[in-house]
Amino acid sequence: ANFGENTPLLFVLLFFEPEDGDKPLLCGFIPLEEKQVYRGFPMFCLALWHYPHCFLSTPLLHSEFIAQAITTLMDWFSRNQKYKLLEFKQIPVKSLFYETVKEQLRINNSKYMSQDYQRPMLYCEDDFATYMSQQTSSKFRKKMRRNFKKLSTNGAVQYRRLTAYEDLEQWMDDFLELEVAGWKGRSGTAMAQNPRDKEFFKSITREAFANNSLSSNSLWLDGRLVAMEISFLSAEGSFAFKGTYNEDYRNCSPGVLLDIEMIRQIYKNPKIRWMDSCANASSETFGRLFSSRKAMCNLTVANSNLTSHAVVRVLPTLMRMKQALAR
Repeated sequence: ANFGENTPLLFVLLFFEPEDGDKPLLCGFIPLEEKQVYRGFPMFCLALWHYPHCFLSTPLLHSEFIAQAITTLMDWFSRNQKYKLLEFKQIPVKSLFYETVKEQLRINNSKYMSQDYQRPMLYCEDDFATYMSQQTSSKFRKKMRRNFKKLSTNGAVQYRRLTAYEDLEQWMDDFLELEVAGWKGRSGTAMAQNPRDKEFFKSITREAFANNSLSSNSLWLDGRLVAMEISFLSAEGSFAFKGTYNEDYRNCSPGVLLDIEMIRQIYKNPKIRWMDSCANASSETFGRLFSSRKAMCNLTVANSNLTSHAVVRVLPTLMRMKQALAR
């Protein structure tokens, strides 16, 4: 409702029909976005719906029917001559969904293009002190201690965690206000500047708190908010969502100091075994603090149409040429 209003969406529902005549079982819900242009090529295509603030596009499939659901989806796509390409975006390589899609492409001898990339990951091993000593340099740790002392010369430094429901609304308002005061506000991309983004942020944050899946740490200086991060918990993992800091104190690296505190809190939670940064591998902060990498992939599958085959075949070369010219 927040982001699909002006987007041509197609919802694919997959059902399993038992032989005994029982009620059909919904085994797949796949939201797809219809596009008329693919990377500059004028052609109709479908892509897993990737809305703003989305860092994972794996569709909802019943665990017992993944193979059947994907086979049915691919068969439906191959028979639908309107769409020339089908794009699976932001898919974890180490997932049953990815493995099943690749196996189906192999069986059908389908033409496809694969774009692999990585994003920083943290896996909890040993303890916090051991992790920091093994994954960061002594020079970095010394610099962060100096920055903490530098920040402390301006007043009392305090880390806080969101725990009480009565603090939630103010906590969200504080985050939005701090974000809009920084570079995102100057570029017009802060969530508070877009009613749709603001409502989405508050909606998912409230829902996550109600389901005990919200985690948020903040850094304060004499009662003034200096930095805040928000992440979401899922089973034994955590996903970093948003972070912001007061740029008046940028020489003290408040965002990095808070990220270190966030890692400390993760190690305090015995249920959390890993954290996905949801950031590009080029992220300076996460790239340094999160030593592991999560393999991700975008798969673009061609239909039987010869034009779509040609696009999938030549597009990697065109993309490499574009990157070379941009340097």
